[in-house]
Amino acid sequence: MRCANTSGSTRLGVVGYCIGGTVAYLAATVHRDVRAAAVMYGVGLVNPEITPAVPVRCLDLAGWIDCPMLWLSARGDELVPPAEVEAIAERMGSLGKDFDWHIFDDPDVGHGFFEEDIPRFYNAAAAEWGWSLKLDFLKRHLVEPAR
Repeated sequence: MRCANTSGSTRLGVVGYCIGGTVAYLAATVHRDVRAAAVMYGVGLVNPEITPAVPVRCLDLAGWIDCPMLWLSARGDELVPPAEVEAIAERMGSLGKDFDWHIFDDPDVGHGFFEEDIPRFYNAAAAEWGWSLKLDFLKRHLVEPAR
């Protein structure tokens, strides 16, 4: 997503959901022109084991992130449980990263709560909550003048 801000310059943001959230996270680790990354319940950042097929944990690449990152997930997410999100937040904090994370605090709301096309996942209250946070984050980092 490219946004022109009030000064007329263009800023690049990445947004992703589930595995797309992981891709948004990874894009922020390798692309210096990314100015904001919004990750909705990104999967697989904290892998329990290094293997030949998975030679590095996604979370081990956090030091390369130079942009603010927003993370949204839900209390009942079995694919990305709150303890994993807390581990991600701890790692980002230890590196001094601009990491804004929120967990929708309803144990009945799980992974994929933005997914309107899949009724068993979709949760209107969580999606509304998340949209508000996400749009505010993107506006602050991509549209408004840099502080």
